[in-house]
Amino acid sequence: MLKSLPAKAAVFILFCALVTFTVSEAIARTLRLAPKIDTQYSRYVSDPILPYKLRPLAVYSGRSASGEFDFEYRHNSAGLRDVEHSLTKEGNVFRILGLGDSFTYGSGADFDSTYLFLLEEMLNRRDGLHPQTEIIKAGMPLFSPEPERLFLEH
Repeated sequence: MLKSLPAKAAVFILFCALVTFTVSEAIARTLRLAPKIDTQYSRYVSDPILPYKLRPLAVYSGRSASGEFDFEYRHNSAGLRDVEHSLTKEGNVFRILGLGDSFTYGSGADFDSTYLFLLEEMLNRRDGLHPQTEIIKAGMPLFSPEPERLFLEH
């Protein structure tokens, strides 16, 4: 009987801690005591293939949590920070897929200042006979090589 007393005390202490944390969480949520979450990168939706993707047809604007920059991000129907692209490519168009993370997405930059946008403009201003170049800007904040591979495959 003496051996079970420490076990009962441990269970009671764990139970009290659980109740305390649950009540504290409920109070903090009710009174909105927690700091606001920076929603700059938290606008993801689930995807059957990718671990997550950005919400399609969304517009987000605000100031970064660090105060470093103001932002406005617009997503197309595929959830990419890009213009709409047709699924079928015209014969006189050369397409490039720009996969990457937040650098490719252009976090902190205006859309027309991202490197893929500037590259597309530069390629389309070349002298001589060249096909029209269309860059699909598929950068996603927090992506790594594995989600990029999945995106490319599917």
